[in-house]
Amino acid sequence: MPTIIAHMTEQASRQIGIALLVLALAAVVVLAFVIWLLVRVVRWMTGEQGTAAPPASAGATLTCWHCGQETHAKQPACEHCGKELA
Repeated sequence: MPTIIAHMTEQASRQIGIALLVLALAAVVVLAFVIWLLVRVVRWMTGEQGTAAPPASAGATLTCWHCGQETHAKQPACEHCGKELA
């Protein structure tokens, strides 16, 4: 009779161990989801869409890689050759 009880105790402790592992894994998944959700809410509230280049200032210029001339950075196309700057 003691062997049956010992076997049942060993089996029960194994099942408890597996249950604790599953519970820990579920807690990690839930925590990761909550962190992801918080990041999304903060980005939504602040209007941040991710990383982007800062806007060009009023007098900023750049060199067109098509024609090599300096042009205003705020324009979508080069003022000399008319090709797209993006």
